[in-house]
Amino acid sequence: MDSTQLAYITELAHKCPMDNTVANAQAILYLLYGIEVEDCVEYTNRSKHSLVKDIDFVLPDTDAWIEENFPNPFTDKTYIDYYVPEGSEGSIFINDMYGRKLAEHKALEGENILTVEKGNLAPGIYSYGLIVDGQIIEFKKLVIKQ
Repeated sequence: MDSTQLAYITELAHKCPMDNTVANAQAILYLLYGIEVEDCVEYTNRSKHSLVKDIDFVLPDTDAWIEENFPNPFTDKTYIDYYVPEGSEGSIFINDMYGRKLAEHKALEGENILTVEKGNLAPGIYSYGLIVDGQIIEFKKLVIKQ
């Protein structure tokens, strides 16, 4: 196999989405040269194909976290697990879909569970989030049903 043919086979082996031609090209590279080609990761959305790239996650400067509420959706009350590091001050906010603050709860240090009761909140979609030492940790969706 000359260099032009090898370049063509190598190009085929890295093609996405994977099909029989790509699999055969990968097999040729492996059997003849011991070269392993990683499979491409593919994201399919409404029959449109696109490649998914690796995402570098940047962790916040704090170890604080907040979980999804359970149950979600809920009718009477729901529970939110969260963690605030020792020596930090935190708050959990509940906002309407326009971002207006409806409620604020003091987040205690350590791992805790906040119980949120429906109270006078109408059925709908709300957001809730944890802010620790003035830094937004994360906001999530909360759904109240009738």
